[in-house]
Amino acid sequence: MKVRDSLWRMIAVLGLTALLSGALLGFFHDLTAGPIAEASARQLSESLAELMPPFSNDPLADAKRIAVDGDSLTLYPCSGQGSLVGAAIESVSHNGFGGDIRLLVCFSADRSVTGFRVMSHAETPGLGAKMGEWFGGDPRRTTIVGRHDEHLKVKADGGNVDAITGATITSRAFLEAVNRASEAFNTYYNEQAEDRH
Repeated sequence: MKVRDSLWRMIAVLGLTALLSGALLGFFHDLTAGPIAEASARQLSESLAELMPPFSNDPLADAKRIAVDGDSLTLYPCSGQGSLVGAAIESVSHNGFGGDIRLLVCFSADRSVTGFRVMSHAETPGLGAKMGEWFGGDPRRTTIVGRHDEHLKVKADGGNVDAITGATITSRAFLEAVNRASEAFNTYYNEQAEDRH
């Protein structure tokens, strides 16, 4: 009988501990969710102000969802004086060496890339992790900034962009995310053009 009582006591203690832990996790999640969302929105607004041509609307309030290759990408349209000056797109590639690569890619109204931010990744430090510096750098053969409405590929795949040395998989995934963002922007741009006619 003592073994059976001891077993039920352990089950009760473990169950109570699990219940208490779950309640505490839920409480702290709810407590921190608001500040985390505010910080994320502030960071996004700062990135848009830095990477986009001047705009006067609230892109976060005007955000749209656009389907690309089975994913729903978020597009933040930026306008000034009643006309579109560009848009920023939160894009993703699921083909990075370490998993998903998430980017914010910004386009001007002429469909050229005005800038980007790497939002999250799990790429190898010192190799794929340097994608922000590599693809935002000065040499024309590596930078994507200023590229205009073209499908980007690494040179190994017949394209015109140098891959990060030792990180071709990451480079392909990065460019895939940029191309997906470009597709989303072109879809939105064409819809806006139709609405204007």
